Amino acid sequence: MLQIVYECHDFIVVNKLAGQNGHPLKPEEKNTTLNVIVARYPECGKPFRKEHPLEGGLIHRLDRGT
Repeated sequence: MLQIVYECHDFIVVNKLAGQNGHPLKPEEKNTTLNVIVARYPECGKPFRKEHPLEGGLIHRLDRGT
């Protein structure tokens, strides 16, 4: 479950679960905040820059322990 704090056309703010990684660290990792966001908003799965296709779309994140 992901708590959406705020959303508009340009961005979303979420409250990630404590202990959950913000983005996958391995290709097979599925239970991350970014995976949940992309499942709900598929357009967020597209890279920001073509020259870095694996770069995630997270603008700011807190580490797993927070």
